[in-house]
Amino acid sequence: MMTRTRYFLVSGLFGLALASSACGSSGERIEDPWPTMSALPAGAPADLESGSKDAEASASNSPHLRSGNDGFLYVSGLDDKATVGRAFLASYGGTWPVPNAKRPVLAAGRLVELYEGGVGLVHITYQRPNAALDGLRVTWTSDADSERPVYEPLGKALGHITELGEKGSRRLTLSVGKEDGVRKGDFYALLADPLNPNGDAKEGDAKASKAPAAQMLQLSRRLTGVCMIKKVSESQSECHRWSGSGLLGRLDQPVVGQEALFLEHTFGAAPRKAVIQVARVQGGDEATQAKLSEAMHEFLGSLTEPTASVETIANTLDASASDFYRIVEEVERRDTPQVVIGAAIRSIDGEDHLIVNYGGLGSPAGPGMVAAPPVGGVDLGPVGDLNPDRLRSFSATVWASVLIYRGQTSEALLLLDQMINTKTLTGPLRWHARDQYAMRWGALGHYRESLWLVLQDEAVAAKNNDRTARLNAMGTRVRLYDFLELPEVAVETAKAYLDERAEEKPDGAWRSALAMYAEMLTGAEKTDQALAAVEELEAACPDTCNGDLSSFISGVFWRLPSDQNDARKAMLKRLEEIADDNNTEQIAGLRLYQGLMSLRADDHTQGLIAFLEAERLYKKAYNLSGQARALYFASVADMGRGEPQSAYERALEAQKIQMELNDFTATAEIFKHLSALYTNPDFLENPGPFLGGARQVLAGAVEAGLSMGDLALAGESLLSFGSFQLKIGMEAQASDTLNQAAALGMLSANFDLAALAHLYNAAIARQTGDMAGYQQEVLRAKLMAELSKNPAIIQAVEEMMNPEEPREIPTQLL
Repeated sequence: MMTRTRYFLVSGLFGLALASSACGSSGERIEDPWPTMSALPAGAPADLESGSKDAEASASNSPHLRSGNDGFLYVSGLDDKATVGRAFLASYGGTWPVPNAKRPVLAAGRLVELYEGGVGLVHITYQRPNAALDGLRVTWTSDADSERPVYEPLGKALGHITELGEKGSRRLTLSVGKEDGVRKGDFYALLADPLNPNGDAKEGDAKASKAPAAQMLQLSRRLTGVCMIKKVSESQSECHRWSGSGLLGRLDQPVVGQEALFLEHTFGAAPRKAVIQVARVQGGDEATQAKLSEAMHEFLGSLTEPTASVETIANTLDASASDFYRIVEEVERRDTPQVVIGAAIRSIDGEDHLIVNYGGLGSPAGPGMVAAPPVGGVDLGPVGDLNPDRLRSFSATVWASVLIYRGQTSEALLLLDQMINTKTLTGPLRWHARDQYAMRWGALGHYRESLWLVLQDEAVAAKNNDRTARLNAMGTRVRLYDFLELPEVAVETAKAYLDERAEEKPDGAWRSALAMYAEMLTGAEKTDQALAAVEELEAACPDTCNGDLSSFISGVFWRLPSDQNDARKAMLKRLEEIADDNNTEQIAGLRLYQGLMSLRADDHTQGLIAFLEAERLYKKAYNLSGQARALYFASVADMGRGEPQSAYERALEAQKIQMELNDFTATAEIFKHLSALYTNPDFLENPGPFLGGARQVLAGAVEAGLSMGDLALAGESLLSFGSFQLKIGMEAQASDTLNQAAALGMLSANFDLAALAHLYNAAIARQTGDMAGYQQEVLRAKLMAELSKNPAIIQAVEEMMNPEEPREIPTQLL
């Protein structure tokens, strides 16, 4: 048994066309609702090795990971013993000159396909945040008839179920605990064993050893539930399963030994109360409005503590309008997560049908894309035949959007999985749900899982000759290539998508496709072509397209490279010219852009004024996410003005809002921002009450990194903490903190961080006269600097070893 690595290092630290979605009448689970085709590449890219970023790994005889230019991940160097389904760990693949230390493990996954030439396709189960996968060395942890994979080097990332609660209980016990970095509020996905999906085969059985089909290795296919950590002991934790909806069929029961995959850390708090508003039915009566409201009430009744209400409103919204997303803005804002249902009666084949649509108001909390509401609405069938199953499918779709708007990513993931696995969801609502489902995996950092799902959707749509569904998936695929940092592929796919939309020119679908193409061109640093696309957009929107033009230009503005200041200025001027003074959120966004341009010109005072005006307007529009963002930038401006106390107070205001939104990731980002207050060498020249918050901020930043499983972030925060302790004369405490920073730098393969931590400790040793300690630390720093290959870090080590005059350790190099 491998020794458990301890991660608890700092004790006590803080377009859909109008279409029918008529469904069957059963809520039972479908035997196999998933696409039968894998939709994976037929072979590895021809330039797989030539595109490698790591020559040392290429020269190694060990299997190693290779990033393909198609968005997928491959492994080369396989022998004839390689089998589909095998699990592996992926560790640092370069030269490893560190004696008595194992290579840091950065990812885990499974072999999915075998190709010629010793190459295969792999699918990642987990990777450390921001870990570079290309060139990592592969070590097999299991084969078809072995015991379960050993994932202990990854700490909290992967465990397994060790015990189930009593019958009827949602409680289960996981094999990971406090010493692995587990925290209350962590969410885990429960994954079936792909080699034994039913959990009924014994080791060595033929049933257990048969290689699975590639698509059975998708995380989506393996998902059987999600749970949240409620109690944590040293080596185990108690996780409570989310029950989903009782109207969508039974969830698979967990099995002892089943894998548990860390998804995200949350505050574990109750969500904000949401309101679902049902508008009057255009061309209909109150009875039809009441049926929609009752169906939504019924669905909420199938949930455990939904924390939401349903109400009818007097507004009449045309659900069949192509700009329904903008019509929804007519509804009065509420200071709460808010989703609005619109409905209209339309005659189809001589019979009155109910067309429905929905939209959210304000910005969603939490990460990731959100699938656009169906353009043109969804046909629920004849008004006189609104059976419960059809209404239930739509109600489930609306509830999924509520979860997404509240930032409940893991819960939304499972609900969408439930929906996909039921017969009541067919036609357009099904592929809309699958699109939303793929985006939730992306929001959780599993972009290749999302890409795989979307490619399957495209394949199914092509087989069914469903152009609308195919283009919907294709548009999502463009964004996924962008997230996977494949700018050229994103541009190529965006252009193909735009060409497909040519027949809709100059309508909204074509304009959106052109705007996305302009964004991808900007991301690929093809600025001239991007600006030409913007000019084409302006020509197609002489009346600003009801505000859409401002959104299109804003998307390009955000992505312009820092050296394109003239283009930024010209674009900002155009945004000012077309701004709608009656659109509070649009003006708030404009003030943000103006503030950012002021910061770029080193006019921090003007920037602060703009950010505070943006904060006022976002508050007026009940947009808490925007309000927090404006306060964050105001804090940045205050730092530039040399006003640390104001910067501290505004950042805490922003953090308070993010905590109200239950957005832990954004809260952690503010901790990181605040840490800069205490790493500035000049902070003691302008002291204030903010100094009293140093421990809470710096320790909070460390704890945030550990909670998210981001060891590099936690290590950087420890480095800041150690630097602060050193500056205020706490050498002994600083040394302990820096040792922990160096350890996390090693575990995350962040060798820059480890080198700087050792450099600080070398300085402490020299200052205290411990020359033996100095020699030891500076040699460690030299070794880490060589691994980092960072010239600035290497130079800093050389200057420490051969000093001309005392100087500060360059923490800004991080």
